[in-house]
Amino acid sequence: MRAISRVASPWCRVAVAALLICATSPARALESQVHGSAAQGYAWTDHNNAYGTSQNGSFDFFELNLNGSVQLAPGLLASGQLLMRDAGANDNGKLRVDYALLDYQFASGSWYNAGVRVGRVKNPFGLYNDTRDVIFARPGIQMPQSIYFDGQGLRRLLFSSDGAQLYGGLGLGEHYVSVVVSGSRRQTLTDDEERQLTGGVALPAHEHVTDYYLGRLQDEWNGGADRVAFSVLHAGLDIDPDAGSTVQGHIDFDNYVLSWRHDAARYSLSAEYIINRTKGWTSFAGDTDNLGDGFYVQGDYRLDPKWTLMARYDASYINRNDRDGSRYAASTGGDPHSRYARDLTLGLHWLPDQHWGVWGEWHHIIGSSTVPPLDNPTQPRASNWNMLLLMAGYRF
Repeated sequence: MRAISRVASPWCRVAVAALLICATSPARALESQVHGSAAQGYAWTDHNNAYGTSQNGSFDFFELNLNGSVQLAPGLLASGQLLMRDAGANDNGKLRVDYALLDYQFASGSWYNAGVRVGRVKNPFGLYNDTRDVIFARPGIQMPQSIYFDGQGLRRLLFSSDGAQLYGGLGLGEHYVSVVVSGSRRQTLTDDEERQLTGGVALPAHEHVTDYYLGRLQDEWNGGADRVAFSVLHAGLDIDPDAGSTVQGHIDFDNYVLSWRHDAARYSLSAEYIINRTKGWTSFAGDTDNLGDGFYVQGDYRLDPKWTLMARYDASYINRNDRDGSRYAASTGGDPHSRYARDLTLGLHWLPDQHWGVWGEWHHIIGSSTVPPLDNPTQPRASNWNMLLLMAGYRF
């Protein structure tokens, strides 16, 4: 499908929104399902830009998706989703295929199941990566930055990948243990994604993600009210020089995440911790071997079925042995606050009915490691800043 240009995107928004609202019941009669959602956001910051030029207030923040599935045969399902998403310079608002896959469940019983998916599959990672496409299923307007790298513009790469996926689950008493493993040999990056990975700098080279593997082992009990999970992600980055250039290299990224969630009648608690290792070599920076980490803790309290309060503390550190960035500043002269971010978030969520939702979040952030580089190409980054996010969404 031809990508829609940014100039034409307002008309595309209208067209896709019409599809979302006007999808009708005959699809269900064909043993298929059609769902979708539309959300418009607003961002304001007192320093640093996010989701566009937010220091002036930005509406450059929207999501539209239409997804469907068709049962082709017993055990064989086809599903996919079209997406339009704008998030400042991190996403361009063009229409694209978010995922499209065939799912064959070759084993199924009362206490077990197993299957394989091929195509552009959703990636298992942490608690929320494979549900981050819909605002109603996320832990907030903005995903926890320490785990899901929202500000780094890596949503497309993390959410889905072209390849194959094996999955299975086993009931053990009150517990349901599941495993999902995905693999993808090579992914081509967009120009913006290449610049995101190099901190906003355009290199005279092309970058490709190679040997991209993810896996998640999860245990659920108490009817799914309690969950723990362990996730692994490995990706290699090849830097191949353009003609006449000597810029080259290879970097491996390894991420390990521990996750926990507990749901009660009036409240929910969740927490995740990540260790990320970056190891490799480039012609412009030499050898690198760095260990970073991060975590968040979030609580949600349901005042009543329609209103929910949220509080989150989210912290990330590029180097876990230099959490305040002082060693980095001493050796490079750079800003120490560019090596960490600590985000205290307070939010309120209103669901007037099953179709509509309104969200509001206030972020107080110390540190600038999660400031989107493409939204801040030249200006110095502030170390102490605030962000207001608002979003209204519709789903069917």
